[in-house]
Amino acid sequence: MPDGGFSIRLFEQRYRTHRVIWAMQTGTWPGDIVRHRDGDRSNNRFDNLYDTTRVECQQSTRSSATGEPGVYVHRGKRYLARLWAEGRSLYLGSFGTVEEAKEARCAAERKYRQQ
Repeated sequence: MPDGGFSIRLFEQRYRTHRVIWAMQTGTWPGDIVRHRDGDRSNNRFDNLYDTTRVECQQSTRSSATGEPGVYVHRGKRYLARLWAEGRSLYLGSFGTVEEAKEARCAAERKYRQQ
């Protein structure tokens, strides 16, 4: 496929390979989106895949201003960190540097993803 991913044809229907792998490994069809942890769409190992929602997917996209997911510039001076978890957007704080905001977001991701 043009985006670097693969698809297969089953019973006259085309499916994205990573979605079929998810279903084979879990026994259930995935929800909204199956993402690749390393960003490589051709790496369809099950341990590289995770099921997510469209909202969480949007939250994890990189901000064009900072280059970090969930980190935003606030009034040109401070950096805000946010995370989508438990069905809502969580404000993680305002920070003086991108690195501090990124670390806060990473810590929150570890906390909420373990649950």
